[in-house]
Amino acid sequence: MRTADETARQIGGNVRRADALEKAARVLAGLESDDVAAEESFPEALKALGPELSQRNLLGSPADIVKRTADYADAGVTALDLKPIYHSVDELLAMMQTFAAEVMPATA
Repeated sequence: MRTADETARQIGGNVRRADALEKAARVLAGLESDDVAAEESFPEALKALGPELSQRNLLGSPADIVKRTADYADAGVTALDLKPIYHSVDELLAMMQTFAAEVMPATA
């Protein structure tokens, strides 16, 4: 993964310091028991992304997602714009509760 600083320098134009920019990544989030279950829960159109689906996005168990957020931070990303994938409001609420209880404390 190219670092966010490298990308910021490349597209920054008049920005002299890449660290002056917020480096955000927009990612899909699928919180399940593991990455395979998360990928299976995605709509067919998104599965067409192939390996990029799991490489670029946050899929899997809370522990998997904590590791992936650390990978993004190591690459220089300072903010993640999450787009949860869910099939019902109840599923979204459960995902948000698990994310708040298990992912956020480990990434703070």
